[in-house]
Amino acid sequence: MAAFCAGLRRRWQASGRDLPGVARDVGISRTQLYAILNGEIRRPPDFDHLVRPLIRACGGTDADVADWRRRHEILVGVHAETRRRPASRAPAQLPLDVEDFVGRAAALAALDAAAARVVTVTGTAGIGKTALVVHWAYGAARGFPDGQLYVNLRGFDRDDEVVDPADAIRGFLDALGVEPRQVPADRDGQATLYRSMTAGLRLLVILDNARDADQVRPLLSGGPAVRTVVTSRNRLGALAAEAGAHPLVLDLPDRAEAV
Repeated sequence: MAAFCAGLRRRWQASGRDLPGVARDVGISRTQLYAILNGEIRRPPDFDHLVRPLIRACGGTDADVADWRRRHEILVGVHAETRRRPASRAPAQLPLDVEDFVGRAAALAALDAAAARVVTVTGTAGIGKTALVVHWAYGAARGFPDGQLYVNLRGFDRDDEVVDPADAIRGFLDALGVEPRQVPADRDGQATLYRSMTAGLRLLVILDNARDADQVRPLLSGGPAVRTVVTSRNRLGALAAEAGAHPLVLDLPDRAEAV
């Protein structure tokens, strides 16, 4: 619900229109519209009486209305399903931590200090990228109460073993409690649902062994409280330019740390 309402808020903000004017066009009070845009509602807003006129008031086209209808149908389905079953536990997909992990104090501190929503940890094969990130993630997990998602993208395995981003998204949606029948058939729809589901969450996402930026892009959430950490043998400079990713290059430990 929060993600859906946040999307409506972004749509209104992008239109540049003032709130009272939009409220008049939709036919509701400014207080009611403010509550919807801030997610202060407990049930999905009516599509024909609220969502459609809101999208139109913000300059939406027929295609925009159709897109929001699909999102609304997903929201209604998820809302109905969650009312019939107990709330699912937050996903906790981190692999086993290295027992008695030592060293890498500077790298761990750098991960703690990174303010960017996307962090890339790069370095040569076998240097300990996964061990570092997984160990850090266990310590940081309490800061992400909505869960931790993990996938090994197998970017440097044989071509037929590299994980398709669409498969990773479907795995994430399953972990987030989305019923298979509620997952759109097309890849774009699945990616949109993933972004919508995670937009309002405080979530940690680990994308391990990524081959390149193309494999990572579909798995990036727009949620302001979602932290994504990517490991790769390649530098992934495109993510710094496109997503403001903070790069951390992991090198050999110094002699004292190695000992």
